[in-house]
Amino acid sequence: MQAAILIGGAGTRLGDQVRHRPKPLLEVAGRPFLDHLLANLARFGIDDVLLLAGYRSAVVQEEYGDLTTVRSRLGTRATPRALEIVVEPTPLGTAGALRHAAAHLKPAFFLLNGDSFFDINYLELCLAEEGGGAVMALRPVADAARYGLVETQGDVVTAFREKSASSQGGLINGGVYWLHREILTRIDATPCSLENDVIPALVAERRIRAKHFDGFFIDIGVPDDLERADQTLAATLRRPAAFLILSTKETERLAHGDDELVHLVKRWNDRRALVFVVTRDGGAAVSRERLNSRLRTRAAHLDEIAALPGDGETPSAVQAAATINGWLDVWPIHHADSIIVAPTLPQPAEIAHLPVHRQTPV
Repeated sequence: MQAAILIGGAGTRLGDQVRHRPKPLLEVAGRPFLDHLLANLARFGIDDVLLLAGYRSAVVQEEYGDLTTVRSRLGTRATPRALEIVVEPTPLGTAGALRHAAAHLKPAFFLLNGDSFFDINYLELCLAEEGGGAVMALRPVADAARYGLVETQGDVVTAFREKSASSQGGLINGGVYWLHREILTRIDATPCSLENDVIPALVAERRIRAKHFDGFFIDIGVPDDLERADQTLAATLRRPAAFLILSTKETERLAHGDDELVHLVKRWNDRRALVFVVTRDGGAAVSRERLNSRLRTRAAHLDEIAALPGDGETPSAVQAAATINGWLDVWPIHHADSIIVAPTLPQPAEIAHLPVHRQTPV
């Protein structure tokens, strides 16, 4: 799956902070803000990324032009398989930058604003589309004055309302879209704005679906929010985890779309938790790629899977504890809110100091 990330704007509201670096490359919570976006996309199997660059593109090339360097900074699991930089020759606007990258775009792709982080299940957007139209992620907020409001009728976007000086709650554009390459036919002369020129025309034709999410949202476009992101993002990314200890047969059932097990995974995905599977080595059935290719059709996914050698259908509690402790050491996991679900393991009360359940607690 592919994502294009808009990182070409000048970010003038941040003043001297962007004199030498584009806004998405500013340090937030100990690393470039863009690194957080890449790592989050990788969790969902979105491993083909285009960076649509412009302002200070030489800095982007220096820091993201070599995939080996990016991997050494982010680690293998958080680094996309393919990372390409497309530089606009002059400021083309958000839609113009997209059209400039036409030759690099897949038939369908995610588009993200590079200066905002929206903690959502991206896979939900793919399932929300109808008839090749666009899908937009929306976020309810108490004060939409800085963003402008999005109006909907059911799951269809019907209007955009301009930014207002008065405080008013409602739905805002979260800066994450699921698009088809046909949208490029809507882009004529450049510069061209996606938000001001292309999307309003699609809204008028009722061609944009809306998907509402209440996950953490931050936009680093102004100094106060940049500071807030620096203070809060690291804690936000420390998530609860569900560790599923499955037998070989249960893993096969999951691979074949068993409703009960898929629902178990999806329930934790929807809680914005990390989901891990510990199972026996059963060959191709336990490949994370294979499992996620099936789960993706239900907007579910696994963050990691360990297929352990040994006798019996299910890993032992000792094996599971060693594996889970390893994940606890390297993933940003909020230990106190995490659990283990082991439907068939003759389990003790806890493993790796985590409570063990036969099914997910409500």
